[in-house]
Amino acid sequence: MPSAVIIAEYGSLNGGEKSLLTILPHLQQAGWNFRAVVPAPSPFAAALRNSSVDIEPFEFIARGKRKPLDILRRDLSNLLGARQPDLVHCNSLSAGRICGPVCQQLQLPSLGYLRDIIKLNRTVMGDLNCLDQLVAVSRATADFHQAQGLEDAKITTIYNGVDSEVFSPTESASDIRCELGISPQSPLVLFVGQIGLRKGLDTWLAAATTIIETIPTAHFLLVGSRHSQKQESVDYEQALVRESNNNTLQGHVHWLGIRTDIPDLMKQADVLLHCARQEPLGRVLLEALASGLPIVATRVGGTVEILCDPILSSCLIEKDHPEQAAEAVLRILLDNGLQAQIKRTERRVALEKFPVSACAKNLLGIYQNLSAGRQPANPEEPPVDKTMK
Repeated sequence: MPSAVIIAEYGSLNGGEKSLLTILPHLQQAGWNFRAVVPAPSPFAAALRNSSVDIEPFEFIARGKRKPLDILRRDLSNLLGARQPDLVHCNSLSAGRICGPVCQQLQLPSLGYLRDIIKLNRTVMGDLNCLDQLVAVSRATADFHQAQGLEDAKITTIYNGVDSEVFSPTESASDIRCELGISPQSPLVLFVGQIGLRKGLDTWLAAATTIIETIPTAHFLLVGSRHSQKQESVDYEQALVRESNNNTLQGHVHWLGIRTDIPDLMKQADVLLHCARQEPLGRVLLEALASGLPIVATRVGGTVEILCDPILSSCLIEKDHPEQAAEAVLRILLDNGLQAQIKRTERRVALEKFPVSACAKNLLGIYQNLSAGRQPANPEEPPVDKTMK
């Protein structure tokens, strides 16, 4: 039975972690045995353990700061050298950067995930290029990093998959309107994600103010929390809370924090409004797509690849334009026929373009290729479909 070690720098359960957990059973059914090097105890470690993955507790952070690279690489080298797995799976760009030189030195087959669109310096690019294969979650992510200098032949695009049984347009098991004490007829506009600058929640709240002027009964649900401890992030969240309590929005914005019932919330909401300033391939968008929840989102990163159908792309907006966001949301809320058309189209696109089985199959092809000791295929003969179209 081939073995793989998952390297995860953070123990939180965000999009990258949830994406791995979604395809993990398929990889295990194909005969792969997994061990995870991850901070523990943590939510991600617990979820992995529940998925029959052995946990190797490992702390990347000490006293609020990431440990020096040389220390991390020394400890990881000792750990991986002792384990000698058939493959090392670095589940994020940062994990790949840390482990690239280690895997190269130990001659361990390795892959790293590119789940971010961020500028990299030459040192980081050199570390990532030490990996045998790089998996980008969208064509936009791949193009961005190739333009920076990552080796084109090593980068393959594999879209994340979404569980279309968990996220589906069926009846909800709960009633969020009753929980919040609002009218059953009140339209609900939803946000799910981290509370941070990149998500454009200042634009989101500005759009909410305009929406209420036309539909005074509308309510706005904010699901998620702030992870960054930087002062600018703390200040940003505090400013958002103050804005949500102003005269227009007071009583209409609900900060729900971390929720475990996202599938049910998506069944009950009327629109998902996503004002992100950058988005490699937003998992929440895939979940809304499979749920048949109409999406209004910014035309950034991989979002264009998700909302590619003409009906769905008509709901794309420019970033930092709250008036466009409000107009698009209102157009959906006030047109039942358009809502129905969007719901049908979203469900079809989710099933055709983002099934978990396709993601797992393509990733499994890379696993098998690397563990067999072969070099990654050249661009003319990719091991998987680079466009996933």
